[in-house]
Amino acid sequence: MQKYTIGACVLVALALITFQSCTSSSIGDGGISGGRRTVSGNVVLTNGSGTFSAEGAFVWLSGMDISTRSDAQGHFELSLPPPAAQPGQGLSGAFKLYFYVDNFGLGITDALIDEGEFIFDTDEIGSNGALRRPMELVQTFTVTASMTPASFEIDEIPVLISARFSLRAVGKPIDVFFPRQVDDITGPVIVRNKETGTVKIISSTITGPGGLNDILTISSNTDFERIVAIPTAPLQDFTIGTYEFIPFLYSAATVPPELLANLGDSARQLGVGYLDLPLVRNAGELKVTPDTGE
Repeated sequence: MQKYTIGACVLVALALITFQSCTSSSIGDGGISGGRRTVSGNVVLTNGSGTFSAEGAFVWLSGMDISTRSDAQGHFELSLPPPAAQPGQGLSGAFKLYFYVDNFGLGITDALIDEGEFIFDTDEIGSNGALRRPMELVQTFTVTASMTPASFEIDEIPVLISARFSLRAVGKPIDVFFPRQVDDITGPVIVRNKETGTVKIISSTITGPGGLNDILTISSNTDFERIVAIPTAPLQDFTIGTYEFIPFLYSAATVPPELLANLGDSARQLGVGYLDLPLVRNAGELKVTPDTGE
C-alpha cells in the first residue's frame, strides 16, 4: 500500500527545468503531459550466489515523503498526488528515489519532477515511466536462526529449549545493532505463530557467546553467534502449530532519518511493528505437535 505525507517545505532549491513545449524538453525527448505522475520498476536482491526478487522492499521519494513497497515479484509503482494537492500547486526539481532493505545496501536513483509530474525519458527513467534497469541491492549481512529441539509434543515441554542466532557479513565488515536488553526485557526474542500471525515478545537468557556490546562488528570470516535459553513459562501458552523465533536487530549503517520516519517509528522498536522492517532473514522454527500418548 502506498503512503505519502507531503510537508509544507519540500521544494528543492534547485534550478527549475524549463520547457519549450509540452512535447520537448532539455532533459529528454518525451517532455511531460497529463498522467505522468507514476513511476514503476523492479527491485532485485543479490546475495553473492544469485539474484532474486525483492518482496517488500521499501521505496521512498525524498522531499515529498511518498513511499510504497515492492510486491512478491519485486515490482513497484509509486504515484505523486495531483499537482493541486502539492505545495505550490505542483513541485519542480530534482529528487531521489531510495530503495531500502535493512540488511542490503541502500539503492538510490534520480527522479526529476516538473510542475507536479515526473519527467520521463531521462537517464534513469524510460519514456514509459519505468526504470530503465532493475534496482539491484547487494546484501551486507545474513541472519539465520535454529531451535534445539526443533519440536515438542504439546503436553511434554522440554526442560531446555535454546535458540541459536547467527550473523555473517557479506563482503566487508558491518556494524549491527543487536541489544542484549531492551527496557526490562533481556535477550529479547519475537515469537510469531505462523498459522495465526499472533506475536509475542519474550525474554531469554544468553547462555553462549553473544558479545558484550549492543553494536557488534560482523565479519565475513566467521559467523557471529548468540545462543539463548527460552524460558518454559511462555511455552506453556503455546498451542499446536509452528512458531518463528526472530531476533531483534538491525543494521547500524547510516540511513536517511526521513526515510525511517516515513517507514514508521515502530519499525526499529521492539514490538509487533518491528516485523514491518524490510529485512531478509531465516527465522528459527519450533513446532508444537499433538500428544501421541506414548
